[in-house]
Amino acid sequence: MNRKQIGQIGMIVSALILSLEIFSLKILQSLDKITGEWETSAWSYLTYPTSLLALLLVLIVFVVSLVLYLNGKENL
Repeated sequence: MNRKQIGQIGMIVSALILSLEIFSLKILQSLDKITGEWETSAWSYLTYPTSLLALLLVLIVFVVSLVLYLNGKENL
């Protein structure tokens, strides 16, 4: 497996995890509604350290994978 393939797999996985995080915001918001206090905007959840850390990690993995993909050489 060369760097280009690893970069491509990393971009796909990080995009899937990012979409999972976006969909899980609705679940988090539903759980917050039970207590009576919830955020109205998805961007408001970035004030929570765990949400911010998860987003930053996914973005870092995506950028590193993109660099691997763009700088990788295909085996011909």
